[in-house]
Amino acid sequence: MRFFEFTTTSSSWSMSGRETKVKKPVHVNKPVNTKTHRLIITGMSCGSCSNRVARALLANPEVIETEISYSSEVGTVVTTDALSTEEVVAIVAATGFGVSA
Repeated sequence: MRFFEFTTTSSSWSMSGRETKVKKPVHVNKPVNTKTHRLIITGMSCGSCSNRVARALLANPEVIETEISYSSEVGTVVTTDALSTEEVVAIVAATGFGVSA
């Protein structure tokens, strides 16, 4: 169980510009049971691709945090327990990229 205390959306990019890490605002001090999904995402060629995947994931209210790297083709997605790995894979696949868990 995690306690989230941030209240604004934040984004950060690595110095190389190859990773996009985004957190979504969550109610202050609200306990949330989470799951971490690790994905292999193929077909991304730039930071815009990883941003597109991150935005699609964060559009789902059950997604708390994403970290997508186009250079290593790896995605880490933190969600509430309500979202299954299959549902996370389906969200990424809908963006047009290859994905496996």
